[in-house]
Amino acid sequence: MTTAFKNCTSRFVPLNIENVDTDQIIPARFLKATTKDGFGKNLFRDWRYNNDDELNAREDFILNNKEYSGEILVAAKNFGCGSSREHAAWSIVDYGFRVVVSSFFADIFKSNALNNGLLPVQVSDAFLQKIFALPNGNTLTINLAAQTITIDATGEHESFDINHYKKTCLLNGYNDIDYLRSMKKEIEKFEAAKEGAVSTTKQKQFSIAVIMGDGIGPEVTRQSIKALDAIGEKFGHHFHYTYALMGADAIDKTGSPIPDETLEICVESDAILFGAIGHPKYDNDPTATVRPEQGLLKLRKELGLFANIRPVTTFPSLLHLSPLKNNRLTGVDFVVYRELTGGIYFGEKKVNSDYTEASDLCSYNKNEITRIAHLAFKAAAKRKNHLTLVDKANVLETSRLWRKVVQEIAETYPEVKVDYLFVDNAAMQIIVNPAQFDVVLTENMFGDIISDEASVISGSLGMLPSASVGTHTALFEPIHGSYPQAAGKDIANPVGSLLSTAMLLDHLKLFKEAALLRQAVAFTLDAKIVTKDIDPINYYFTSTVGDMVSEYIYGRLPGEMNHGNIELRKSTLI
Repeated sequence: MTTAFKNCTSRFVPLNIENVDTDQIIPARFLKATTKDGFGKNLFRDWRYNNDDELNAREDFILNNKEYSGEILVAAKNFGCGSSREHAAWSIVDYGFRVVVSSFFADIFKSNALNNGLLPVQVSDAFLQKIFALPNGNTLTINLAAQTITIDATGEHESFDINHYKKTCLLNGYNDIDYLRSMKKEIEKFEAAKEGAVSTTKQKQFSIAVIMGDGIGPEVTRQSIKALDAIGEKFGHHFHYTYALMGADAIDKTGSPIPDETLEICVESDAILFGAIGHPKYDNDPTATVRPEQGLLKLRKELGLFANIRPVTTFPSLLHLSPLKNNRLTGVDFVVYRELTGGIYFGEKKVNSDYTEASDLCSYNKNEITRIAHLAFKAAAKRKNHLTLVDKANVLETSRLWRKVVQEIAETYPEVKVDYLFVDNAAMQIIVNPAQFDVVLTENMFGDIISDEASVISGSLGMLPSASVGTHTALFEPIHGSYPQAAGKDIANPVGSLLSTAMLLDHLKLFKEAALLRQAVAFTLDAKIVTKDIDPINYYFTSTVGDMVSEYIYGRLPGEMNHGNIELRKSTLI
């Protein structure tokens, strides 16, 4: 156990130096010790003393100025870059700091800090400059529970992000072992439930977090819940649903795009069924600081959902709706593996005060690439042994790193053929010859774009599913957006959500159940029980399509059906 971190109100020590690396924080010659104690006296050693002489202190260095003191170190951007040594965090804590504030931290330093009871608080460049401009003697307040930092003299405050698990550890003074001990009852309950599930081949229980979200999200998700209920009744399973908020709906109700309660629900569930997020009032306001999409990005990051998997296929009864000619649709069956928690979407973002200049940092490390590459190679080995890496290695350093890492990993999968396409060429090839692809592997932004492009091959954005997987609870969602213009009209296509639910069942190893759900969807398509996006004239309601899928699963549909009665939502189908 360590000291629990609740609030910290303290004066601060300003270190207005950019790009401070770990060798400057604690020089390498002091790394031989194996315990954490005693490192504080050597913090910033080469900056504090001339010629490494403790009797010859540099009076101009901030730590040697007795007028400055406190439990908070305020550093300029890119603090903690360099090596992965934990000793940097040890030395800062041993010196007496509890918090480090900066506008950007190196990821490894940030992780090491949290593991050693040091709270890294990342703020905007503008807020950081306000702190540096304060006269000596001012105080800051860090409220970990609320995840806010406040300038006490002015009341100005800003929110900061922190991993939910690490936040829990800091608030309670836990290390990893302490946390496991605190979860003893929950672990025993889980193990007992697991043993009970193994002991019977008939009935299994699953906890599903349901995030309906915005726009058409609730309508399509309700059809998936109908299907799960039908699966549960037919196969003797029980799906327990816990509903949670995220997106514009969450902002309207709580002020946050993803409340802490939602994260807790998701962490404790077996899978997450997700609808859609987004609203025009945020899309059309470039100055909005809180946006629905921030909730999804944070959920991915907190759960470590580093891989998005999007199958792309065609449906025989819908070939006429594809923008491509039929001769280009034969044999189309590929899957896109998109890296989901790195790249430009998660890099440092800056904009000047008058909104005339902005930048977004695209950054990747080898580990982020390696973990999704192995997933993609394993998938290719189970399919047609063909993997395509999509990058822009002729221009971008991040793409060159991707190509180098994938080439190294390819040596361990000799049976998989690997080829490489620049993203602009890949975008063209998906249209010209989509059947050439098997498994497509790419980074975050490229994957976002080409998977959306590929989705129109099927004839409708509402048709395709996706799964986001990683270190914690997996999430399943249709690839379409929130389509707010159709919200509440019962006309949205639920097939993408239903097929995402089939992927959820596969993830729970309910393979027969997943196959039956896919058969039910195929039946509705073949029977032309489709929504308005598929057939603008002879269409059925969202809820009617969901009813028909459920009826198929139950085995209640006759050989011949009266389409007029289906349209009227009557119970007599013959």
